[in-house]
Amino acid sequence: MPSSDSQPAWLFAVCLGGRARGCNVELHDVVFAVGRSLEDLHHQLLDRWFGQPEGLHVDAWVRLDRVPGYRVALSKSPRAGGPGLYFVNIGGYARGEFGERHAYGFYAGSGKSEVKAKARTELLDGKLSVHRDDLFDIDEVIEVEAGQDWHVQLHADPEATAPEVINGYFPIPKSTVRSWIKRQGR
Repeated sequence: MPSSDSQPAWLFAVCLGGRARGCNVELHDVVFAVGRSLEDLHHQLLDRWFGQPEGLHVDAWVRLDRVPGYRVALSKSPRAGGPGLYFVNIGGYARGEFGERHAYGFYAGSGKSEVKAKARTELLDGKLSVHRDDLFDIDEVIEVEAGQDWHVQLHADPEATAPEVINGYFPIPKSTVRSWIKRQGR
């Protein structure tokens, strides 16, 4: 658990849903942000969304405070060796179903090939043509506000389990979207 002086914020993974000009179906993206709560992240989420801000919502979120075998912490110091925290997006197909299915996972590992092998055995079991769509070290993609240079640190904990994922429809408040648009000068 972070203390107010050692770690004032948490790492979150957020699945955003919304629209972009010219699209026919709702689009999704997974972004990473740092804050104390989901509500604290709204402006960061709007900054990271590539589409129209109106109607932007959260379809799923997770506070990445642990993954199996490790506790996750944020630090101002870069990781000095050891495993990294990876995000994996695996795609696959179900017979007779239109479209591609996706499953997401968060893994500790020493490299991409190790994480990819583990994810392929755990995600989309029983689907056809299972493949990796995206795989990256989260430490390399954390975008934070100026002066908030965070790095992911993993601490071994054999009792650490997968983090709790919250699914649902969580719209970004219209007043927040309006103030964000005004701040952007649109």
